[in-house]
Amino acid sequence: MFVSCIIPMYDEEENARLVVKKTDDVMKQYDDYEIICVNDGSKDGTLLKLNELKKDFPALKVVTYEDNIGMGYAIRKGIEAAKGDVIITLDADQTFDPEDIPKLMDHINEYDIVIGSPYIKGGKLENVAFYRAWISKLGNIVLSSTMPYDVQSTTTVFRAYRREVFETIDIESDKMEINPEILTKAGALGYKVKEVPVKLSKREFGESKFSFFSGVRGHFWLSAYEKPFIIFGFFGILLLIFGLISGLYILKLYLSNSLDPNRPLINLTILFTVGGMIILLFGFVSNQILQIKKEILKIRRDMVKKRRI
Repeated sequence: MFVSCIIPMYDEEENARLVVKKTDDVMKQYDDYEIICVNDGSKDGTLLKLNELKKDFPALKVVTYEDNIGMGYAIRKGIEAAKGDVIITLDADQTFDPEDIPKLMDHINEYDIVIGSPYIKGGKLENVAFYRAWISKLGNIVLSSTMPYDVQSTTTVFRAYRREVFETIDIESDKMEINPEILTKAGALGYKVKEVPVKLSKREFGESKFSFFSGVRGHFWLSAYEKPFIIFGFFGILLLIFGLISGLYILKLYLSNSLDPNRPLINLTILFTVGGMIILLFGFVSNQILQIKKEILKIRRDMVKKRRI
């Protein structure tokens, strides 16, 4: 079994050697492997350091490009370059310890995706800032409500995948939302997922790339993609409520003989009501389109399986 480890990097000069060495030491217990470090447009000496490390670590492959686009894009480029039957993704900052890779590999023959989770029984957080842990847990709770799986860690990058997963889904995210996107699309195809307990630690070197607003924005749009009727339904029903309230007010004015037909309130009531119904219709149509897309992905998955037989 050939295993590819993908490590996206942005300004990780201080962490590069240590994470590559730790990963290489762990992977030596497997027959064939490669370590793919993707330089996501780093502005420091990350690329230079990686090129130096290739002399010491024959399994190391470097993928690079000039612009800093995001973790999602880096992982996508790493997947394109990967040759493995199993693909592992992990952070360069060592917040997840490469020594936990065997915990993922122990289950990859039974499951299609194995996730390292600090939030399930046996997992733990170590020296992680309270606000960071709170935001992460809240984001996972919100996203898990839209997921086809009952998982605690929807945003975690520390995972192992069977190659078949990436041969049957299209990944579009360029940022951190790539991790829940993969789960969402894999769930639509019925792939099996397993969570295993691991430790999440505080970064020791370099600066965190975590962005609260970027994460919230990405998670919002991903939730809207998976459950479009929730978004359209919310705004549609809100407009209908406004229309109902203004309609009742118009009725009250009419019954008291004080209604002025020249006031814009009547037009506004019609606008609220019709607008709410149209938005609800958009939500229904979006939901149907999503279901059709999922069926197409299932057909693609079945075709891939037939080619493998």
